[in-house]
Amino acid sequence: MNILIFIGAVISFLAFRVFYFLEMPVPEVIAKGITSEFFVFYAFYCFFKNQTKSIAFTRYGIKILCGLSLSVIADIVINLHIPAGISIFLVVQIFYILAFQEIKPFSFKNFALTVVMSIVFLAGDQLSPFFNLKTLFLPIAIYTFFLAGTAIKSLDAILLPNKRARI
Repeated sequence: MNILIFIGAVISFLAFRVFYFLEMPVPEVIAKGITSEFFVFYAFYCFFKNQTKSIAFTRYGIKILCGLSLSVIADIVINLHIPAGISIFLVVQIFYILAFQEIKPFSFKNFALTVVMSIVFLAGDQLSPFFNLKTLFLPIAIYTFFLAGTAIKSLDAILLPNKRARI
């Protein structure tokens, strides 16, 4: 089953990229949605296959599945040019941070690194000639903070002794 889901995801990803390069009219919302659904399906499969591991794993898995499922919805909403997509992605980051809390609590060091990482990225955005963040600065700053928090928590998992937790 694992290999079938993986093959399905790879085939859909490659097929839609071929359509793109051949300039065949496949809407991006369909291409991205179908490919993402394979990964979400695989996550659900893994969750139910391993659900008996522990209560902490179950809580972690539910939060990750909520985040993954909302990511697919957010991708579709953004590809339809609906501004609410970024808000949905913000909720996704919150789900991921809460999931990582099940493995290892957020520390002051994590918070400080999140703030520093956010400031660095926002400064880079401000200095970039490609971005004009005048009216969008606050929403982007909030989203950047939560995205940086998710990145810091996932990098923090690399230091865990349990290899499964690292993955």
